[in-house]
Amino acid sequence: MQNLDRPLFFTVAALLFFGLASLYSASVTTAIRLTGNLNYFFFHQLIWALIGIGVVALFVQLNVHGWESLAIPIFLLCLVLLVAILIPGVGVEVKGATRWLQVGPIRFQPAEAAKVAIVLLLARTLSRHPDRLHSFRDGLLPQLGLVGFVVVLILAERDLGNAVVITLVTLVMLFLAGARLRHLGGIALGCLPLVALAIAVEPYRVRRILTFLHPWDDPTDTGWQITQSLMAIGSGGLFGTGVGAGIQKRYFLPEAHTDFIFAVVGEEAGLIGTLLLLGLFLFLAWRGVRIARRAPTPFAQLLAAGATTLITLQALLNMMVCTSMVPNKGLPLPFFSAGGSALVVDLACAGLLLAVSRWVAE
Repeated sequence: MQNLDRPLFFTVAALLFFGLASLYSASVTTAIRLTGNLNYFFFHQLIWALIGIGVVALFVQLNVHGWESLAIPIFLLCLVLLVAILIPGVGVEVKGATRWLQVGPIRFQPAEAAKVAIVLLLARTLSRHPDRLHSFRDGLLPQLGLVGFVVVLILAERDLGNAVVITLVTLVMLFLAGARLRHLGGIALGCLPLVALAIAVEPYRVRRILTFLHPWDDPTDTGWQITQSLMAIGSGGLFGTGVGAGIQKRYFLPEAHTDFIFAVVGEEAGLIGTLLLLGLFLFLAWRGVRIARRAPTPFAQLLAAGATTLITLQALLNMMVCTSMVPNKGLPLPFFSAGGSALVVDLACAGLLLAVSRWVAE
């Protein structure tokens, strides 16, 4: 831990511990129903957590600017994997979406790794020619072309959530790198009809928008998931029902151990628990901003800022979905939701932040 940002280290450790405990509580009923083993999802997540901890240890030991030379190879590898998913017979379909690749017993989602690849690539390209960012054609268009290609591949996998996250992270990094506000505003406005088109071509996305607007119109069918989430959070009161004592996850709340685990935290830990969870993510964001501001080079600054944005943006979006503040996008809660690929990526981002903090401390 020498020279690491210790507050950040202990915050990430707390999130990981809190996440594993919450996952165990949220997944027991589903694990018994699907596998007969109440520990199935917990042990699966624990294995990925250990892999992620190894990734953090590796990242912290590497020189920060070694990642600058690796940015393009990592980006190209992610592109190959994203294209491979679309090849018939290669990608693995789960719940109607083909987003995974499987090698032996290991199933992973390349779109998760692509988010880190985009952060690395943008940190490299934006830091090398900051003066070009004032020009849309010479500065912004090449960046948008690379990111847009990745977003199109991810949309082809029927994954609007990760496509939106990558787009938002890109806009934040462009802003921090010095892009003109009028250019960013034009890009944002240009994305709106594309998002509308992506929603319109998929009937289930249209239903999600309608459900978001009127969740209580059909609480026993299309509105079931979000209304059960709201009832779970509301029934937790101030202090919650106690760990393991939640009712919604057992009989009513779909995806309790994945996208809607925040609702389980709300029911079992109450308002105090959800505020603690929000506070941990906000504290992580503050440490990340502090590290980015103190980093001595533009690449390290943008890398830290991008990693911080990626973690906290996904956390806020997930919590907003569970409280019906935005439509359901199918995004996991970092460090909490079941899913090995997402957990390793969350820890990889934390590892990049810790690596930058170590260099800053030196």
